[in-house]
Amino acid sequence: MGHGTIYTVLRFTAGCSFAVQT
Repeated sequence: MGHGTIYTVLRFTAGCSFAVQT
């Protein structure tokens, strides 16, 4: 349960960082 949430947060953060960098 917690693993999936952390993975989702990581993906969301990575997407935001990528969008900001680009």
